[in-house]
Amino acid sequence: MAWSPIERWVDNGWSPLRVGYWVLSALVFLVSLYGYVSHAHHPGAVWYLVGALAIFAFWALTERLRWRIRHDRLQARVAALAGPQERPSPKGSISAGGHINAGKDIRAEGNVTAGGSIEAGGPTPPVLGGENQALPEYPVPAYPSSEAEMHQLAPNSWLVPFGPKQPEMVLRVGVALPAIPASSATAGTATKIRGEARERWLIDALEASPLTRWLRGLAPVWHWDDEVHWEVHGSGQVDFTELVFRPAWPTPNQQSFVARCGVGTGWRPQPNGELVPALRVACDLMFNLLELDHDRRPDTIRHATTPPPIPAALSLDEFADYLLELMVVPTLAREIGEHLLPAGDLRTGYVGAWMTLSGVEFQRLVKVSDLTRLPGAVSVNDHVRLDPWPLTCGSTRESANRSFVADFMDELLERGGYRGVLGRFESLRNPHTD
Repeated sequence: MAWSPIERWVDNGWSPLRVGYWVLSALVFLVSLYGYVSHAHHPGAVWYLVGALAIFAFWALTERLRWRIRHDRLQARVAALAGPQERPSPKGSISAGGHINAGKDIRAEGNVTAGGSIEAGGPTPPVLGGENQALPEYPVPAYPSSEAEMHQLAPNSWLVPFGPKQPEMVLRVGVALPAIPASSATAGTATKIRGEARERWLIDALEASPLTRWLRGLAPVWHWDDEVHWEVHGSGQVDFTELVFRPAWPTPNQQSFVARCGVGTGWRPQPNGELVPALRVACDLMFNLLELDHDRRPDTIRHATTPPPIPAALSLDEFADYLLELMVVPTLAREIGEHLLPAGDLRTGYVGAWMTLSGVEFQRLVKVSDLTRLPGAVSVNDHVRLDPWPLTCGSTRESANRSFVADFMDELLERGGYRGVLGRFESLRNPHTD
């Protein structure tokens, strides 16, 4: 079928004629604009410019009309090629071959068979938007309980560091019994005692704990003379209390060693909608070592760029011993939960150990001279190990704690590219082995 010139004009894309027309229009506009700028006071200059703009406007409107006509033509062609479509009856069954057969109303009732057909006898689905249909109730969120959820207790996520500056290193052991408490708008307060009564009880519990007796034994190592006690830090909320064990240092900005404990009580939604009491507890040891000498007393030099390790660096065994002492936290947490929370099962949960560094390398703060390191190894600034509680990696609680810390140390050093780690902490796993 021969097309008329107008049809060709409508159907063609960017033909040479159209491109030439656009280039010519642009030249006319540029010449007119140059003439207007060069002879701005000439009475005919403005009319040249208006004329060029009119040519552009005419071209744009013509192109718009052409594309509209082309679009309508294409729509008509698609409709003609598709042909008339029959709308299937809402009654019938779908066979395995995909055909619709006469039968029951599949919109109202029917079951899908293995062959792909819909048979009568199934339940009637609800029709949304009905006048008398009740809206579904908003469910209570039930979060899955898993080890990965314990990342919420990381030092940079919960119970963040405080003080005039970030501690250079934080060691943390945290526990959730039976899992991380989740906020609930309708559950209300979980703690049985609140305010000053809660704070006094927590202080007494910490003062009588093995953790505090061990902390006070570190006075000759870190050189504080006064008797340090736990004290409440920050305002917190009804279900959250933060306490610190902070010696009085000669320089307020140099907090060489500080311990901290955070206690959070709450509720844990279960899949059946029941809310059970839950608890999170974490204890930190925070270190600032760069400005200390070999005796771990204040130094006149900040050892941030001197060859590592720094004079006050921890030994690997000392580092592991600090973590091992923090492993008393799960036992302490269960005692706290039994006093602060309503009756609940706090025998199981999850435990985690963290190390976090701030602006300093691991090999600067910890002596690793007895190990070798792979060339090009990247320094590790944080590490975590998570496990279900109670631990099952030992025959007794003490041996399980030791194995947990030894595994933590193995993984930390291997991630940092250190070799010679194999068997390095065997004495920690088996303290009675010669």
